[in-house]
Amino acid sequence: MDANKMRIFSVEQVQVPPQLPEILRNYSKEVIMHNPHDIVSFSRKYFEKMFVEHGGELKKDKKDKKDKKDKKDKKDKKKKKSSSRSSSSSSSSSSSSSDSDKKKDKKEKKEKKEKKEKKEKKEKKEKKEKKEKKDDKDDDEKKDKKDKKEKKDDKDDDEKKDKKDKKDKKEDKDKKKKDDDKEESKEEHEKEDKGDKKDKKEKKEKKDKKEDDGDDDKKEKKEKKDKKKKDDEEEDGDEKKDKKEKKDKKKKDEGEDDDEKKDKKDKKEKKSKDDDDDEKKDKKDKKEKKAKDDDDDEKKEKKDKKEKKAKDEDDDEKKEKKDKKEKKAKDDDDDEKKDKKDKKEKKDKKKKEDGDDEDDEKKEKKEKKDKKKKKDDDEDEGEKNSDKKASEKSHKEEAKEPHH
Repeated sequence: MDANKMRIFSVEQVQVPPQLPEILRNYSKEVIMHNPHDIVSFSRKYFEKMFVEHGGELKKDKKDKKDKKDKKDKKDKKKKKSSSRSSSSSSSSSSSSSDSDKKKDKKEKKEKKEKKEKKEKKEKKEKKEKKEKKDDKDDDEKKDKKDKKEKKDDKDDDEKKDKKDKKDKKEDKDKKKKDDDKEESKEEHEKEDKGDKKDKKEKKEKKDKKEDDGDDDKKEKKEKKDKKKKDDEEEDGDEKKDKKEKKDKKKKDEGEDDDEKKDKKDKKEKKSKDDDDDEKKDKKDKKEKKAKDDDDDEKKEKKDKKEKKAKDEDDDEKKEKKDKKEKKAKDDDDDEKKDKKDKKEKKDKKKKEDGDDEDDEKKEKKEKKDKKKKKDDDEDEGEKNSDKKASEKSHKEEAKEPHH
């Protein structure tokens, strides 16, 4: 695969899976719930766990399986070699090898059983954790609903209280107005009664004076007229003053009511504006945080994946090289020991047999040398193949990764 074919030149080539927002939402909830010190290690464990739950296999498991297969193949080869060499040995050695094979089979069976039990335990634990997470989510949702209902109830109660207060104030104002009107009507009636009484008294006095003095009547009439005029003027002035005072009081009360209404309206408008501004700010902040968190998470995941791949490849190569070296050393040591034993036996036989043994020893030495050369060639070819595979994997992974 060429890396140029996998490059991105337009937005249409980018495909975001629909499950991504749910995954990020669950991940953020887990981080908030646990609040870990090392977020990188926590996120690595979390995503590995989710990957295994959805039926995936980690590289470690695959490597373990490969290593086990390689070990089994190597053991089988060693057994075959030992069986071919030990064909000349006694029957007692064959019986001991069969016993060792049985023991190994038993050990392998036990190991398989233990692995199965461990897997079952892990599955049970994961199921329990899933149930607990679901319960926690349900509890959080219920709490949020309760809080919202309580807030709504509080707002409704506040609105009802405000309405009641307004009604009470209006009723008080209406009562005051009615009382003022009643007082004014009473005062007017009292003034009219007083004026009638004065008039009657004055008329009686005038009649008496007319009978006594005809001349005096004219004077008295003038005086009475003057007095009436003065009294009327005084009464009119008092009435005007009272009316002015009442009007001033009404205007003051109405002004106070208007001020209270204006203040309430201003407060409500300010509250609504502040609430709208706060909601807008919160939404913007949440969006920005989500975008930043998503970008940071994607970058961290890519870096972690690259580092893991590089480390795993290096570790695999190192392990393979070490295993090969150790196997070579062991095989060489075993071959040398066997050669020494064979030489000793051959020397003893040579003493008994005169000329035939020398040719056999030379043939055996040649065969051993040929075997060693073949082994070295096979190991060199295996190393070259492993290096080629590792390089091909790295190229493929680089080609698959999207280039922004």
